[in-house]
Amino acid sequence: MITIVGLGPGQSKYLTNEAIAIIESASVIYGAKRHIDIISDIKTKASKSSYVKLGELSAMISESITKGYENIAVLASGDPSLYGIAKYLMDKFAGEDKQKVEIIPGISSVAYLFSKIKQSMNDIYITSTHGKDLSFDTVINMDKVAYVTDSNRGPVYIANRYLDAGLDPYIIVGENLAYEDECITLSKASKLDKEKYYDMNVVIVIKEDAYER
Repeated sequence: MITIVGLGPGQSKYLTNEAIAIIESASVIYGAKRHIDIISDIKTKASKSSYVKLGELSAMISESITKGYENIAVLASGDPSLYGIAKYLMDKFAGEDKQKVEIIPGISSVAYLFSKIKQSMNDIYITSTHGKDLSFDTVINMDKVAYVTDSNRGPVYIANRYLDAGLDPYIIVGENLAYEDECITLSKASKLDKEKYYDMNVVIVIKEDAYER
């Protein structure tokens, strides 16, 4: 059995009891280095291995299956079903038999950031600019949009698309959420620092008349 474990945002205190139980009983655990660090205080007899690229992870899982490991745990940031690793692993290892892969949900970065800025998630539209160009025609007039980003299509890219359309909504940038260097910036799109390099981040756009004061 492969179990994808959602860790939530960057600290072990956000882990669910079910996630902890899976980690404690796992035969082998795979995750990015930062994921392995998050679970360092959890007692488990499982071997832990980190990976950088998805191809490495696939090879590790395949080898574990060949060796007969029964409980393979794969660590994932946030909620693995929200623009996370779940779809990739389901396609790769489950095929038509979805029972081969279990998914343990976690607190998503989007939900975490909304809780920090104390805004309602009602009517939110969630999308991603990670590794792809987004057709802004579908989202530009929505009241609330959350973006999972990458280093090429981040806060500045998103803010400029709204400004190009003649709009100046609120832009909330959450960097390194739940880590020690967490930084949350609230700005109008026109006032956002366009020269800054933004670390690993999630962006929320809220139109002025939808922002809850």
